[in-house]
Amino acid sequence: MCPRGTVLPEGSPNALRCFDGRIGGYSLYLEDKIYLLDTKLVLTAGVRLELTKQSFYNVLEGLSYPRPLYGGPLPAASLWYGGDHVGLYLGYGRSFGAPSYLSGAIQPINPGEAMGRALRFIKPELADTVEAGVKLMELGGVYATVDGWYRYFNNLRDEGENAIDIIPAAHTYGAEVDLEWLPGEVWEKVDGLELNVGYAYNGSRVLRDLYTGNRMPWYPAHEVWGSASYEAPFGLRVGTKVEFVDKQYTDYANWDAPRATGEVGTMPAYTLMGAWLGYRASLPAGWRLEATVGVKNLLNEQWFTRSDDINGGILAMRPRTFYFNLGFAHEWIRGKAGEQARASWKRAPVNRRVWTAGVRRIERWFWRTWGP
Repeated sequence: MCPRGTVLPEGSPNALRCFDGRIGGYSLYLEDKIYLLDTKLVLTAGVRLELTKQSFYNVLEGLSYPRPLYGGPLPAASLWYGGDHVGLYLGYGRSFGAPSYLSGAIQPINPGEAMGRALRFIKPELADTVEAGVKLMELGGVYATVDGWYRYFNNLRDEGENAIDIIPAAHTYGAEVDLEWLPGEVWEKVDGLELNVGYAYNGSRVLRDLYTGNRMPWYPAHEVWGSASYEAPFGLRVGTKVEFVDKQYTDYANWDAPRATGEVGTMPAYTLMGAWLGYRASLPAGWRLEATVGVKNLLNEQWFTRSDDINGGILAMRPRTFYFNLGFAHEWIRGKAGEQARASWKRAPVNRRVWTAGVRRIERWFWRTWGP
């Protein structure tokens, strides 16, 4: 496949397949917390040091091309102030984009050849994020979060199978409201009932380069979600969840009209709904049982995503799908702690105080992809 001495155009798909890549990294993380005002004010600060080195081996020419170390410090800090029912928080963090085989392999490797472009690829992708919000907790069973966030990208890399978009600067921002009510904390007769509703706005813009002023791909402007579930004292669970996702662009040029090949164009808005019925119970001798039957995409919404890699085109997503899960668990090492855990297993408490908007965004993505 890659005989030595063969001459192929640099950067071509066949030439890239004849590159072996290696990457190694080092990281160190330090963090400290300061408690003030009788622990009502908590300041957390830390720094993560990351260093990464890549190297490539050209099988056709029998040559190695080491890349210099890149990386640096990634600071993070957060401030929390609050009591038992209301809290305010503010956070900042910096992160690197994951190193890439493709971006390192296609850059010019001869000294002096388009060196400016080569250095642009070596420069790491950075993202600075600020998030602030208000949390309400245990107010008549109400848990709520009002959250705003801003993220600035420096040297953003968007990679396909055969090409890379380099965006020198872009930013995304948004606001989110999430409200959860557990009426069982007020009325014991409805213990086990959970209701949730939320809304998120996402804004984005390319700040420099060819696409200045355009929206970022894969950032829907509006998202709305809601769910309801109930768990009876004897272990029966029933629930439903619905989510609306607004239309979104799939490329930086913001093409509205799709191409014939399908990889470019808007991704239409869609609504996904799921429902499930389950049962979980403690069995003798330390065994536990959990069974769930449900349906994903209950409304049979026709929705799809797009791909711009070597298999570019429209990718149809899950239609209406029925599923059944059955699981058993057993505790082999028994003790006092295990007995206490089994006693409270049916209604394990959830620490909603630590939930953040970022965690919920990831959770919604998993739900869309894999279902409840």
